[in-house]
Amino acid sequence: MRLIRIALMVFFSFLFFSADLLAVQDQSRPPTKEPDTSQNAPKDLEIPNQIRELAPVYPGSKVLKVTNNQNNCNVVIEFRGSPRDVIDHYRKFLEEKGWKLRHERVEGQSQRLVMFLNERQFGIGSWPRPGGGGTVAYISLIDTTPK
Repeated sequence: MRLIRIALMVFFSFLFFSADLLAVQDQSRPPTKEPDTSQNAPKDLEIPNQIRELAPVYPGSKVLKVTNNQNNCNVVIEFRGSPRDVIDHYRKFLEEKGWKLRHERVEGQSQRLVMFLNERQFGIGSWPRPGGGGTVAYISLIDTTPK
């Protein structure tokens, strides 16, 4: 039963990830109107504490999207640097805290890393933006610890 629950969480995280890819790629187009600087403008997004406690935010990152619910936290960031840079950054801090490698994958210019500790899983995928405007990373933390 636990494996089914974890598999479903990973599957739904992947669906979220696919939707974010489209949204992030769409953001690479120039804006069609001036940004809203009024009080109605969206506030700067911040990386949730669950992820911030594991590792400091990658230097120079801009948070593009955050979703956070009971068992799953997802963040999309943009930064200058290579996909390998951000993977190495998070891997270093997670290994120092006892996290173990589940898998690492390189596909062309994309990099993926999945690590685990007990009932928690941390995943990150990173790739260059099409047309060169920086690099994007999708970070996901899943916690299936019984509450």
